[in-house]
Amino acid sequence: MPLRVRGRVLPVVDLASRLALGTTERARSARVVVVDGGSESIGLLVDGVSEVLRVGAADVEPPSASTTGQGPTAVLGVAKLGERLVLLLDVDFALIGAMLDFQAPQLEAPRT
Repeated sequence: MPLRVRGRVLPVVDLASRLALGTTERARSARVVVVDGGSESIGLLVDGVSEVLRVGAADVEPPSASTTGQGPTAVLGVAKLGERLVLLLDVDFALIGAMLDFQAPQLEAPRT
């Protein structure tokens, strides 16, 4: 499902599906979060957004083994914000291959 943002067409990836958590319902609360990655941008379809936070590096701790399980994970860290714990998503890890899926094929130069 592509999305037009500021004159550009962006690919949209269902984040729940990407993280093997099912699929995001197309409810009124669903949102597309635009993530900029260098020269490319991608939209992430999510269940909803309740707030946008700024998190300082001093507030972030590495994820515990109980958070990450045995293998590699998309959890970058855990931010302690007052009484709340917020999991930080490693977007690059979560989207490995997603940007490549949407890249236009490279055309070879004509041979002379």
